[in-house]
Amino acid sequence: MNGTIKMYNSQKGYGFISSISGDIFFHVSSVTNREIIPEVGMNATFEIREGQKGKEAFCIRLIIDNKPKFIILGNDRIKLSNITNYGIVDRLPPPSRYIIYLTPPPDGPYLNINTYQGENYRYFQSEVNFDIYEKLKELDEYFT
Repeated sequence: MNGTIKMYNSQKGYGFISSISGDIFFHVSSVTNREIIPEVGMNATFEIREGQKGKEAFCIRLIIDNKPKFIILGNDRIKLSNITNYGIVDRLPPPSRYIIYLTPPPDGPYLNINTYQGENYRYFQSEVNFDIYEKLKELDEYFT
């Protein structure tokens, strides 16, 4: 079963895990990965059994979410959950009756990122101080 640490009293060593079955009591001695201290908001997997005072969690495995919430690209900070798609594009499309370039666009590949909010970010390798291919790998790691 999955849940989230709702409350934890470190002095007494007990707390509650919020889950689909309601709030479940737990004691720190039931945590299997003891190198991690329970914290409010931390995710956990566990099993439920009948204890002396009702349901209690045991075989608790605390889950640390090391995934960042943002990616930094130059001076831009983009929330990862807002990204709808991304990729490397070899070059811009040629001008058309819908797209008119006021100044000549940079040449070469660029990292393109689109968001749910309709924002479109373009990072040309020739104009940024980071490797767009390394940032592409970083994005791939976040989304796999």
